Amino acid sequence: MFNVSDIISMLDDRQACGILIKKPSNIFYITDFSGEGYVYITQKGETVLYADGRYSERASKECFVHVKIVGIKEI
Repeated sequence: MFNVSDIISMLDDRQACGILIKKPSNIFYITDFSGEGYVYITQKGETVLYADGRYSERASKECFVHVKIVGIKEI
């Protein structure tokens, strides 16, 4: 498995601005969030979790400190 710094390095190598991760096991590995959602990692290293708004509180309790949480109405 890759950690966030490995992903950022790959983004730099490919001159990509970010990557969207949707596989639940990868989301858990990167954020520690066990629910459904998507994770976007920017080339600058910002990690954003997009999850169903009903689970925002749960996500804020489960996620690592460096993860920004955005609640959305539908996934």
